[in-house]
Amino acid sequence: MTANPEGLALGIDIGGTKMLGVIMNSECSVVAEQKVQTPQRTIRDGGESVLSEVTTMVRDLHLELGLTLGDIPLGVGVPGMVSLEGVLIYGPHLQSCSGVSFQKELTKLLDSKVSVGNDADFAALAEYQYGAGQGHHHMVMVTLGTGIGAGIIANGELLRGGNGFAGEVGHMVLDIDGPPCPCGANGCWERYASGTGIARLVEESLASGHLDSVIAYNGGERASVNGEALTRAARAGNQEALVVLAEVGWWVARGIANLSAVLDPTCVVLGGGLSNEIPLLLPFIKRSLETMLEGGDRHPGIDVVPASLGERAGACGAALWARQER
Repeated sequence: MTANPEGLALGIDIGGTKMLGVIMNSECSVVAEQKVQTPQRTIRDGGESVLSEVTTMVRDLHLELGLTLGDIPLGVGVPGMVSLEGVLIYGPHLQSCSGVSFQKELTKLLDSKVSVGNDADFAALAEYQYGAGQGHHHMVMVTLGTGIGAGIIANGELLRGGNGFAGEVGHMVLDIDGPPCPCGANGCWERYASGTGIARLVEESLASGHLDSVIAYNGGERASVNGEALTRAARAGNQEALVVLAEVGWWVARGIANLSAVLDPTCVVLGGGLSNEIPLLLPFIKRSLETMLEGGDRHPGIDVVPASLGERAGACGAALWARQER
């Protein structure tokens, strides 16, 4: 192991659809970065495909800067219920890896210490220390992506819970008669307010004869209209697209109001895979949230802001955590 005068640390954020790795210095500036698609498996393979991709990314990033494995701290963020020992107990969006000890397996594959935790927890840590949550000692980072996760800062500390499962807010049930969720329940928050939730709303709107004017933003193809086409149309001021985003914003606000009743944060930071869509959603979220907070006008309100670290937040937070654990 060599000296690390620049305070370099490597963090990897494993998402349901993509995987991002960064090496950052002591000032949280990214000096190397790589992004790939997360291997998709419909059956459990012991996490072999995902572990292989993580290992390759770690080696590639080390090579890019002329580093040797073990030279710098390494952290990995995983979506789902991650135990304090780094085991993915259950991951609805990474089902092939459920039960896999990421910490144990990666430490063995890389022959160096690896710190593993929940991806949204790590995103919250990064935004609290270096991003949009600075100065807010009671903060929630909500990650909107394939699903929904959250990292909770309470009294300036990352709240992981007794088992490490704190923040699995995407599976708060908002409607027991709602659409089924991969977790096994119906009507979970992420069925309405995540990337997959937006896709579902688009599909339902198309089936009911709406969004005809959005088809033009998808090259005239009706069958393949998706969330990306919807946001392109919304940015152009398309009213049908804005109606759907207003509904998504309402559902995001509904979940935030529930979190407020339990955690009383002064700030909610929104990030994740839908980072680019958040500026479009934010006016709808804020307008709806004003009517939902307990106490109405007497409530001092919550700062709802976009993540300033963008999609890098989870990977940067994983690197920060690894540095603290070193």
